[in-house]
Amino acid sequence: MSMEETSSRKPGRKNWRILFLLGTAFWLLSSLQAQRLDPVKWTLESDVSKAPPGSTVALRLTAHLDEGWHLYSPTTPKGTADNPGPNPTTLGLADHPALNSNTIYQPKPERKFDPNFNLNTETFEKEVVFWVVTDLKKDAAPGAVDVTAQVRYQTCNSTTCLPPKKKEAVYTLAVDPTATVAAVFVVPPGFTDVKLGSPVAASAGSAPTEPATNPLTFLLTAF
Repeated sequence: MSMEETSSRKPGRKNWRILFLLGTAFWLLSSLQAQRLDPVKWTLESDVSKAPPGSTVALRLTAHLDEGWHLYSPTTPKGTADNPGPNPTTLGLADHPALNSNTIYQPKPERKFDPNFNLNTETFEKEVVFWVVTDLKKDAAPGAVDVTAQVRYQTCNSTTCLPPKKKEAVYTLAVDPTATVAAVFVVPPGFTDVKLGSPVAASAGSAPTEPATNPLTFLLTAF
């Protein structure tokens, strides 16, 4: 091998190393940025401040989303083995000795083609209210009860998806045997029971031939 051939190959190897280091640095910076992003805030509220044992209490679990971001409904269609799709939102109340069963209702989500996953999905944007209806046990002790909603969700914008995140929202309810029983909860029009509306298999829908994707999406959706 001549000196000219050896010297001509060295710059190529050096350039490859530089590109590798730059790519690694870009991936690390993008991962750190994704961890800092937090486009959803959750609150738990109720019109009932105190309730007697054995009564039913309705609470509003609200997701406030930043502009341009969306989360996926609990009933968003399932993907396939090759393309599992997004993580559906899961909702529930933490176990508490004063609480019995609970039921969660969601409004009608927007169903459309999602370029991040090349699937039809169900999403919510800007703000969405879930109704959480729970029963106090008949032997619930008087005093303050911290009703804790637990959520796990994934958010995306038009090009990027963040890793799934877990959060809690707390509402303090007073158990008072002398309190007036709240009015019977009536499911608002358009709301459905999350457990009854189980996810169905996704369809490709009218998918564009070249879906818009971000090169980092595949790194951020496998959680």
